[in-house]
Amino acid sequence: MKVVNPPLIVNKSAFKNTLFGLFIAISIITNSGYVGMMAKESRPVFFLIPLSFGLFFMYIKKNRKILLNYTTVSLSILISFIIVTFMLNREFGSINLYLYLLLMIFSSYLLTEVIPFDDFVNGYILVVKNIAIISLFFYSLWNFFNYRIPFSIFQTRYTSYYNGLVYFQLLHSPERNVGIFWEPGLFASFLVIALLFLIIFKGLRNNYGTFSILLLGLISTQSTAGYLLLPFLLLLILFKKVDYRSGVLLIFILLIISITGSLFYTQIMQFLVNINPKIFSKFLDDSVTLNTRLLAPTLNLNIFMSSPIFGVGFSKATSTFIEKSYLYNIASQTSTSTYFLASMGIAGIIYTYNWIEGIFKLKTKLIIKLITAIIFIIILNKEPHNSLFITYCIMFYFLSSTKTTENLNTK
Repeated sequence: MKVVNPPLIVNKSAFKNTLFGLFIAISIITNSGYVGMMAKESRPVFFLIPLSFGLFFMYIKKNRKILLNYTTVSLSILISFIIVTFMLNREFGSINLYLYLLLMIFSSYLLTEVIPFDDFVNGYILVVKNIAIISLFFYSLWNFFNYRIPFSIFQTRYTSYYNGLVYFQLLHSPERNVGIFWEPGLFASFLVIALLFLIIFKGLRNNYGTFSILLLGLISTQSTAGYLLLPFLLLLILFKKVDYRSGVLLIFILLIISITGSLFYTQIMQFLVNINPKIFSKFLDDSVTLNTRLLAPTLNLNIFMSSPIFGVGFSKATSTFIEKSYLYNIASQTSTSTYFLASMGIAGIIYTYNWIEGIFKLKTKLIIKLITAIIFIIILNKEPHNSLFITYCIMFYFLSSTKTTENLNTK
């Protein structure tokens, strides 16, 4: 008897959704600190143009009309003041910079309106986890097995990388894992956010494997700032499990530890330096890295004070920062919050306010909101996020309180 195999049936709708989902992921990654963004010939904005049109049609199809809610108002205010900044500072020669910024903000808002938050959280964790797995594989080959893969060299204005397309490695510092991002600290930030999402919105039960991979990825970055965020993640885990009274006791214990740490800061830092001089010596030496972290906000605030009402514009804020950075021994821009103030004037506080407002609208314990706010404020001000698509998405998701809730896996 001849067996006839049934014809292969392809669900065109599912196939299209998969392709568009892949395009969304590529668009977000290439506009969120991907090493390719650093090349002069790179034009990641080309991904944003079709993405914004696709998301807009999905938004109209889903909602039929523009919704008036807090998130929409926040979007309108932010975009309006960016346009006012552009007009009043007459930065017409930098129109591409403003168009890219506006397109990125608008596209990230649309994405939050058409993709459910739980899908975004699951997708974010999955993508960062896979980036960590790939990077740990190549990182281990190089650093533990001394195996050299003949990757081509990718040169940017600032440094050089071994280019594996889905994995990059710094030529001058192969012991630090950058994943696909322009610096280890940025990779560490995205790993911390993934761990935060896992702890708050998914729960660690049945996710220990993912937690371990993300944690190993974070350790491999050798990012001092990333390491210093680990205690805050531990606090999130603890406060997720304790009741109110236990939480008060825990806060008291942490306060005692903080006071003790402040009193014996030098001794503690010296102990950590003895364990790993490369990472922790930054906190004892007068290094450029430490100066950059501490003084970049100061320089931005000085620029802000020169024009506190309307700012100096995004382009001039950048050029002025570069011109005066040598006076402060600063290597690069790091503080996103103060950069918005320098660029937009007093209206620039909208950016940071949106983050705080959004985080405190999360449906979870107050102490968890507070710790989450601290983590994100640190992340936003340890490297520049003004041109990173993914962080605008997270900001708008947080602002949409009806879309964000604790323990999404229980829904």
